[in-house]
Amino acid sequence: LAGDAVAQGVVGWELCARLHAGGVVCWDGSSFAEPPYPPRPAVSFLPSKVVDIAAAELRDPNSLHALCALGDDGRAVCWRYQMDPLPSDTRQHDEPYPFAIDHPLETVGDWKDIAMAYDHSCGVRRDGSVWCAGRNDSGQLGVAEPRQSDALVRVPGVSSAKSVAVGLDHACALLHNGTVMCWGGNRDDQCGTGRRGDSVAPTLMLRYAR
Repeated sequence: LAGDAVAQGVVGWELCARLHAGGVVCWDGSSFAEPPYPPRPAVSFLPSKVVDIAAAELRDPNSLHALCALGDDGRAVCWRYQMDPLPSDTRQHDEPYPFAIDHPLETVGDWKDIAMAYDHSCGVRRDGSVWCAGRNDSGQLGVAEPRQSDALVRVPGVSSAKSVAVGLDHACALLHNGTVMCWGGNRDDQCGTGRRGDSVAPTLMLRYAR
């Protein structure tokens, strides 16, 4: 791909790129450094105009790697690449095919930003609220309970968010006023609070001198 065609890239089991034109292309996870390998066929069920993509390993006994794409209509679509079992109407071949999966982000139709990481995902709705789902053993969902949620949980105390980013066990939201609020695992001060220890409630990221 020409460099000016790519708007965003993500790495999960696959390497995927979002194009300025609104499409998405992916490559096999074992072929990142091998240009001769062609990109995967386009995912037929993607939104017509993709404005954000995210990739992660999700909570699953088989280490499920998933990809999600956000359309300009606020709708998220998620999928993974699967080799077995193949659907009955697909001929046998050596390449994985995109397989639609259910994901909490798909239950809402008014996202403006999405993010995924190991075992949890978050999104910003168009009203500026932030919602997360998945593992919550370190406060990744911004609340103390439940310890894991397959449904979206609204992060309390966070409003007017522009975007959200998630790490291994924490998340941060950029607000419209330029400040950042973070929550979740904070053993190494990932949340920028100036202290160590999990931050279950969203906390304003501070500037401080060590």
